[in-house]
Amino acid sequence: MKKVELPISGMSCALRIENALKEVGEIADVKVNFSLERAEITFSDEINLKIIKERIEDIGYGLITSKL
Repeated sequence: MKKVELPISGMSCALRIENALKEVGEIADVKVNFSLERAEITFSDEINLKIIKERIEDIGYGLITSKL
């Protein structure tokens, strides 16, 4: 398992992000900090950050790449 903390832009609902990411079978856990606009994601080695980024973008948010 891998763990990453990602900065998310445009966040208006932490639960929406958590639910969307938890739908991806290879993601084990998601903890969103709304006030810091960050999500801590634990995922298997079977997926990569590109898939997580695409899922976040699919629900209308983005990654703040300057903070990566």
